[in-house]
Amino acid sequence: MEKFLIAIDAGTTNTRAALLDQEGKLIGLQKAAVGVRNTAIDGDNHKLREAVKGCIKALLTNRGLLMADLGGIVASGMITSNVGLVEVPHICAPADAKTLAENVRAITLPEVCDCPIWFIPGIKSAQGPIGLDNFEDMDIMRGEEVESVAVIAQLHRGEPMLLVLPGSHTKFVAVDRARQITGSLTTIAGELLSAITQDTILADAVGRQFVAPGDYDPELMAAGYKEAEKYGLGRAAFLGRILNQFAIKDKIKIANYILGTVIQGDVQAAEQWLKGRGTGHTVVCGTGTMSRALADALAMDGGFGEVAMFDGDGELPLSTMGALEILRQGNYI
Repeated sequence: MEKFLIAIDAGTTNTRAALLDQEGKLIGLQKAAVGVRNTAIDGDNHKLREAVKGCIKALLTNRGLLMADLGGIVASGMITSNVGLVEVPHICAPADAKTLAENVRAITLPEVCDCPIWFIPGIKSAQGPIGLDNFEDMDIMRGEEVESVAVIAQLHRGEPMLLVLPGSHTKFVAVDRARQITGSLTTIAGELLSAITQDTILADAVGRQFVAPGDYDPELMAAGYKEAEKYGLGRAAFLGRILNQFAIKDKIKIANYILGTVIQGDVQAAEQWLKGRGTGHTVVCGTGTMSRALADALAMDGGFGEVAMFDGDGELPLSTMGALEILRQGNYI
């Protein structure tokens, strides 16, 4: 790169902006506790605009740079949704980094900055009329496609692969031999776990706490998984209360059990969705408790090929790495 670059990743609750030098090295990072959730609540995107503007200004000021020193600003994630800065339509799978690059929108927002911003679109899994007969074929992503591009660039082996991106929502991303994203599957596992942990009768049994990485217990997770496999989430989760009252007083162990009951639904959904697609290997991104539990559960199931974990955020955030790859494919940098 001849000039500096800023990469912005805006999600539901947070915005992150990275400043890269001419060699692509991270030299500045700014975060703001503002996301598209604020737009949905307020009815306008003023807070998001100001957050992005503030992050850009802080990155430049801290390094003594001017807007003219920038070669570009790239943005991805929910920032391209109808509650973001600019709505950019999803493109339809299959799509790879080059396809994404071909659909980047360069838009100048004077109220944010004078430099055009390259907005990377999200990906949807189907097109055409959607109704009760086919709505399960549709899935959408904004942000995960950029992270997926980064993982594909590093770990693709020339065979189909499955990427797993845990979080408030678990995103399963299917990739074919040609490095194309062919579709995705989303669950609300993280939100379900949060609701069960904080807002049900089971809150007492788990002490209203989630499993920290150092407290992860694969045996208790597997027990919860197997009960959910037999009885479904509702019954299996309630059995966590029974377990706590009559057998195991340790609330962290019960939290591990509940984690397994929730994750079982993810594995079942992914297994059903992958029928006919196949996968050579599976990569679970992250090293947190949810990532470890998902990796263990997918391996235990046996239908997902070799299962490996990948700690994506090294020197550069995954979203920044993916955005750079897309810009390179489109000869933006």
